[in-house]
Amino acid sequence: MPWKEATKVSEREELIRKWRTGLYGVSELAAEFGVSRPTVYEWARRYSAQGEAGLIDRPPVAKSCPHRTAAEIADQIVAAKREHPHWGPAKLIDLLRIERPQIAWPSASTAGSILKAQGLVRARRKRRSGASRYARRLEASESGEMMTVDHKGQFRLGDGSYCFPLTINDPVSRFSYAIAGARSTSWRDARGAFERVFEEYGVPEFIGSDNGAPFSCSQALLGLSAMSVWWIKLGITPVRTHPGCPWENGIHERMHRTLKAETTRPLGANLRQQQERFDAFRTEYNTVRPHEGLGGKRPQEVLRPCRRPYRRQLPRIEYPGHFEVRSVRSDGSIKWQGRLLFVSESVAGERLGLVEIDDGVWSVHFAHLELGRYDERTRLIR
Repeated sequence: MPWKEATKVSEREELIRKWRTGLYGVSELAAEFGVSRPTVYEWARRYSAQGEAGLIDRPPVAKSCPHRTAAEIADQIVAAKREHPHWGPAKLIDLLRIERPQIAWPSASTAGSILKAQGLVRARRKRRSGASRYARRLEASESGEMMTVDHKGQFRLGDGSYCFPLTINDPVSRFSYAIAGARSTSWRDARGAFERVFEEYGVPEFIGSDNGAPFSCSQALLGLSAMSVWWIKLGITPVRTHPGCPWENGIHERMHRTLKAETTRPLGANLRQQQERFDAFRTEYNTVRPHEGLGGKRPQEVLRPCRRPYRRQLPRIEYPGHFEVRSVRSDGSIKWQGRLLFVSESVAGERLGLVEIDDGVWSVHFAHLELGRYDERTRLIR
């Protein structure tokens, strides 16, 4: 399944998951996933009938096709594939056009369909792609709106110690806010780098990451980690790529390839020397190197500051007057209706707001984000 299709299917699976809980209305789901109400009903019907396969887009099928590829041409494409079994449809069509230019050969996509029908195209291994709330491709409408963050894979330095580079970028301008060599992937090491970036460039509306530590915790409600809780308290909304979909942060991943090629061959003798290489690379990357994706401009020319200044003193989280407010205990639970309700250890010590949105159904909020919905009948947050 192509990656765009895999992402769409995972989002539809998340829509179905919420639909089946009975805690989310059709209008809510339609608004959240950007579809119409009839579409929500259609995905639910197709999932009930076919499971995950029913969530895949169906190609339009005409009753007749005046442009159907002639059998003789299809046979020649199949013969070319058997002669060059490792070639793809595009290369095969290019070859056939060179050898027999008098024939109007079909497009590479049509050739691929012909080969697939003959069982001559190897199916790609299906990616497992679980959807989570706020999961999407990491894109922003303007510079300064979002920061993307990632840990470049660790490597061993000349002195035998490990380096875990933390990179923070602007996806619109390609500007590198920070390349910090760290000893680990702990959130405490990463927080210092973020504080320096926030103080110099301001606080963005969103921070995009993958689902790894310290940015996310797969076992926690909404993937909350200690770092993402800190971001939320600063008014930032964490967004994450779908699991197993690194291409959704493609601009950042491309920068990592360049970073590795230019700063790790050879590796630094120690962390200090390696950091000097990171700093030199970042200066050239931001202020000297023209970027094709920017029309030949340098990232520094396109960068815009974030709109909000950074304040080290975190504001107290307040909720509307009609919310029920509960403090989270050290074990991650709250006292609710005479019993303990586990929420998440990630928000231990924080204040949550709950508001009844339907009979026996409560929306559970942390700051400006909804963590989930509590159903009094099942006594579960989903």
